[in-house]
Amino acid sequence: MAENLDGYGVQLRSKTTTPSDNQIWLFTNDGYIICKAYPEFALTSMATIIPGDGDNFVAEGIRMNEDDPFISFAGICPKCAANSPFIHRQR
Repeated sequence: MAENLDGYGVQLRSKTTTPSDNQIWLFTNDGYIICKAYPEFALTSMATIIPGDGDNFVAEGIRMNEDDPFISFAGICPKCAANSPFIHRQR
């Protein structure tokens, strides 16, 4: 059975004068970066790295909506178990 990595795209924006819990990121003792507002989710790489010539590479992200030009390279997804095939995307 194939596993999926489902979550939500993350956008970088200017910090507000008084940051909300949505803008506060914490580093956990077990190696995750979590949003204070959603501690059950971890910051996750959504990029696919494609090797290029020499030391070059191309990073491809995920388009959130067909008609939206925004491409996400990071997201928040439920924390992966240590034996998950996606754990490298959260470490």
